[in-house]
Amino acid sequence: MVRRFQQRRLQRRLRQRRSDFMATWPCGRRQISHDENSFGTATGCSETRRDVLFKRGHPTRGNANVLFATIALQLAVNVPELNLPISRVVEANPTLVGRSLDVQLRDLIVEPCSTIECGLTRIILIDGLDECEGKDIQQDILRLLGDSVAQAPPPFRIIIASRPEPHIREVLEGSSFVGLYSPLNIDKSFEDIRAYLQSEFARIHREHSTMAAVSNPWPSPHAIERLVGKSSGYFIYASTVIKFIDDKDYRPTRRLAALEALPGPRSQSPFAALDALYRQILSETSDNPDLVPILRVICHLDFLKPWEIEELLGLESGDVELALRGLHSVIHDEQDSGLCVIHASFSDFLNDPSRAGDFYTGDVAGLEDLARLVLSELGYMYADVNKNRAPLLADSLGWRLESLLKQVPPSEDLACLFRAINPDFIHYSDLNVNVLLSWLQVSILLQPVHQFYLVL
Repeated sequence: MVRRFQQRRLQRRLRQRRSDFMATWPCGRRQISHDENSFGTATGCSETRRDVLFKRGHPTRGNANVLFATIALQLAVNVPELNLPISRVVEANPTLVGRSLDVQLRDLIVEPCSTIECGLTRIILIDGLDECEGKDIQQDILRLLGDSVAQAPPPFRIIIASRPEPHIREVLEGSSFVGLYSPLNIDKSFEDIRAYLQSEFARIHREHSTMAAVSNPWPSPHAIERLVGKSSGYFIYASTVIKFIDDKDYRPTRRLAALEALPGPRSQSPFAALDALYRQILSETSDNPDLVPILRVICHLDFLKPWEIEELLGLESGDVELALRGLHSVIHDEQDSGLCVIHASFSDFLNDPSRAGDFYTGDVAGLEDLARLVLSELGYMYADVNKNRAPLLADSLGWRLESLLKQVPPSEDLACLFRAINPDFIHYSDLNVNVLLSWLQVSILLQPVHQFYLVL
């Protein structure tokens, strides 16, 4: 339902724009499911869109190095005129997918596209640029795309969906992008949010077994207007409200009453009401002592499966499911990948002590404890060397260790744990030893630990 409203809004905007390069600023974008149809219908070119979806912390979907190769693959598969030109390029030079981004863009996309005639306008959507790992690489992607469009306008239009982070706006608002892009904000619409809430509340009233005796329309127009006002125009607030109320384990009337009982926001921040909503959702399970440690793992080591979190924290089987019961409106379980936050604003909330309060997960002491658990887990050792090359939990933790260490200060306590890491893991994992060494260089045990890794 959220997608449908936003698609109609984007469609109206697209009819009015003629730029080859556009950037959309959906400040509440993460509430939209990453669906391959998310913008196809909106553009009216559902058969010609090509989507690339970034996801922060994901082992593959957060990696910018696969961006242009992925776009080229989708173009080759879905645009008949480009299948042969792109295939020939890859066959002639299979190493292209490992080359620099500018070379990939030029050889895999720009030059093959120059060989075809422009027909029906095609759309390439890059969703969640702000979720791509690294601010510098996000800026590089924008500059490369901008330079490409300026030099030779491609036979398609590019839509960048992202939160308007300062470093992204800095590039797009620079002189080199004048006339190349049109900024759009497809989320901040009180009218669309009102229509969305009315539709979803009607569905809940129709489908929920406990609503038969509740008069319709429910809730009152005045109640809906209060929610629209609290949203500050952001869809993430409205969609989270609906997910919270539409819980089959609770009466929708009581959940709505709990939200209406929340005090008005004391801050002028547009996210004050959203913060109050997040605190209300978390308070449903606040008496569980495992909640904050589990949230810390999900927030800083996302995409771990429930059993992996239980093993890491020393919990019993099923404890993660119990702790997160009732949090489906903010935490999602991607069966193939693991647990993650639904919207980046929830991570921002958890990592800000002034907003999260007792649910704060970004404290240094807590992150040091988490790093200690991760390093201890990597200290496994089997007599069978083949087992060492493919450990279950340790393999999942390896590539996450790098980002975790960037958030904690080096210490003798943590540095000592490096000595216990299984050498086989260093050899056979994707762990970047150079990143670890740079962290260790400022630790007390620099020399002996450094020598230890040089031996490996």
